[in-house]
Amino acid sequence: MSRRRPSLLVIGLVLITAAACGPHGFDRPTLTKGIGAQLPPADEDIARALEARPAARPPMRIALYLHPEPLTVGGSRSWSWKARDKDALLAAAEGLRGDRLVGDMFVLSDLVVRDRDLKSLRIAAAQHGADTLLLVAGSADVDAYNNPLSLLYLTVIGYWLAPGTHRDALFLARGAMWDVRSGHLYLTIETEAEARTLRPGAFSTGEAAIDQAKQRALNDFRDDLVRRLGRLTSS
Repeated sequence: MSRRRPSLLVIGLVLITAAACGPHGFDRPTLTKGIGAQLPPADEDIARALEARPAARPPMRIALYLHPEPLTVGGSRSWSWKARDKDALLAAAEGLRGDRLVGDMFVLSDLVVRDRDLKSLRIAAAQHGADTLLLVAGSADVDAYNNPLSLLYLTVIGYWLAPGTHRDALFLARGAMWDVRSGHLYLTIETEAEARTLRPGAFSTGEAAIDQAKQRALNDFRDDLVRRLGRLTSS
């Protein structure tokens, strides 16, 4: 028994030391490809797309749809839209109501969405009397690594107290707004943000880092949306 315990300790030290390395970086090509796959094209027929004309007039009613994160291996999701994410985007309408640019902005529920292709979403938005459809999709990546303090994880208390685990998160948000009646594409927006957490192994999760990055990206998205809508409706 005296020989086995040191061997287990050595194995643990080797494993943790191997994990105690610097950041690996984010897989940006995969993230960008993932978001692009979630957003359907405005129209497969180029001629019809060129003929589409804006029909909405201020104050506009905007239907907001947050495209869900696709399932990953094992049937799980790395992140999800939350109530505060919807509130952050809906806040864009508040600053424009005083100028009567936006009359209303509401979230399009999955309960009324038959399919997630653009035509189905426009139909659902039309059923709610919306003038425009704002589709928002996101993608995230997390880089996890340990620092030398993670060696203390070999002790029970160290796993709960030692800040040895880093989580770096990158969130990309991409959105586009279409005219519900004509299919005219009004605008597209892309934002990204990073966030970092440093916590003990017992409390370190990728979701926490993603939530912070997502909130920053959506705040930038909202600010850009307000500026773009202001220019759009004043032109």
